[in-house]
Amino acid sequence: MKIISAKTISLTFVAALAGCGGAEDDPTPEQKLALALKPYFEQQVAWHPCDKARVPSISENEAASARFRCADLRAPMDWGNPAKGDITVAVTRLAVKDPARRKGSLLFNPGGPGGDGILANVQFYYQLTMYPTPSRQQLLSEYDLIGFSIRGMGSSTQLTCASDERLSTVWWGSDTSVPTVDALLRNAELKSKACEKNPLTPFINTGQIARDMELIRVVSGDAKLNYIGVSYGTWLGAWYAGLFPERTGRMVLGANVDFSARTFVEAGTLALPPAMQRIVDEIIGPYAARHDVYFNLGTDPAATRRLFEALPPALQAATSFALDESHVLMISGRIDEGASVFVAAKGVQQILEQSPGGTQEQIQALARQHVFSHHPLANQRALRLATETLIPGYFKAKQPSPFADDALRMTTEHAVDLAVICNDTPALSTDRQFWIDKHREYAQRYPLGSGVLEGSVLNFSCLFWQAPQPAVIKPTIEQVARAPAIVMIQNQFDGVTAAEGALQMFDRLPNASLLYLKDEYSHAGYPSGNPCVDEPVTQYLLNGIPPPRRVDCEDNRKLWLDAGNEMKR
Repeated sequence: MKIISAKTISLTFVAALAGCGGAEDDPTPEQKLALALKPYFEQQVAWHPCDKARVPSISENEAASARFRCADLRAPMDWGNPAKGDITVAVTRLAVKDPARRKGSLLFNPGGPGGDGILANVQFYYQLTMYPTPSRQQLLSEYDLIGFSIRGMGSSTQLTCASDERLSTVWWGSDTSVPTVDALLRNAELKSKACEKNPLTPFINTGQIARDMELIRVVSGDAKLNYIGVSYGTWLGAWYAGLFPERTGRMVLGANVDFSARTFVEAGTLALPPAMQRIVDEIIGPYAARHDVYFNLGTDPAATRRLFEALPPALQAATSFALDESHVLMISGRIDEGASVFVAAKGVQQILEQSPGGTQEQIQALARQHVFSHHPLANQRALRLATETLIPGYFKAKQPSPFADDALRMTTEHAVDLAVICNDTPALSTDRQFWIDKHREYAQRYPLGSGVLEGSVLNFSCLFWQAPQPAVIKPTIEQVARAPAIVMIQNQFDGVTAAEGALQMFDRLPNASLLYLKDEYSHAGYPSGNPCVDEPVTQYLLNGIPPPRRVDCEDNRKLWLDAGNEMKR
């Protein structure tokens, strides 16, 4: 494997930390740091067959493939002070068949921040081979595909946040009552304190992860980092480009988090509820109105929102959960399932009004006799949603049982998510009342979108988080603009990363090209399934020539019933 010299490491890495200078006989702190970091960059990578115990989601074929290998890289816990100790960054590589044709590596991050990208490279490979074209086959023949678990996640050194405290039960995040608000704030404080106990927590931030990516680039023997990031992966990619513009290669950012924003909360957290609510108001509602024969919700496009707002709070909670389970707010192909959730909710509300005080068993029995829609298949789908999801969810929310565990145990996904959000940038506000007012405003303006956000914006207020380290300094958007051409992909109705933020970011990046999918509302990047996007991106990855400054692509996938199809089971 090619090793980059210590001189190159110093020029590349230390410049990003603090700058260079000083005579050789009197080394500066920066030069001392470069020497301390040298062993990390010169480590020999021991690629080995992947262990299903550590990467349980790999298939037998992948585990047996000679081209697919795993490795553990040694990285400093703190890139600014390696004396604090080491962590492990787990990586996988799907190597090209013919090394002579290898152009470089292509690194992936699927989002999150608490998303595990250890197999993002394999998923990308399958996506490209599912619908092969000559250019896609060429791409796979020229790049090693690299996946990795970001620090704190998956097969890397994991972040654990736990305490002996017990969370308060919250059954509906959009509830604005004083007991619920107090419970949400208490839970946010308990989670923050639990994470504070872990010495790894301060070093779970995008600045450290971006430097881990630089390590992956160097030990892979690549002069430039070629990268595909989705959702949070766009924030991470932009951060890397801001730190290492001269080392940035071909970079594709899909479903963009606005890197021009002051804080991650403004760029992501506060932008999510209105974006999700918009899908209900502008996509699902009009779709259901156009096909009233199936959905029985009337011909008014605003009927779905009014229906949701009129539901009792416990049924709102169950409906929000059902929509989340259907993935309709993230994947455009689930539109019929999403509209059917409202059909089921309307029917359950009618049953509850007719049988106040009924038990779960009684309401279930009445649902089996209820006519949700006069269309047989639509009725069948709504009945399934009502009996399997909505009614159980309603009674669970109406009479919530305490948490089963005696102590707080956060998942690694949740812990990393919270740590990155609160470590990357200072809190938007440390005023408790500001966040209470924001919670109530969002619950009123975006009742469904706010509830989907894991218990409202209060969960991600960072009110109780220790201030980020001074060393965590987010690059400016102007620094990102110094990198070579970046290709951005954005769907107009993305429910997780709002298009408004992507457009603001794009306007501040003269080095970017934007492929904008009109009327598309999935949360995805490349490949998108739309030739208007996929072929230009493939060519950019192959030859480095970006698309024009902005290309507006028409959605090439009509919604199922709009295309004249019949409802499917």
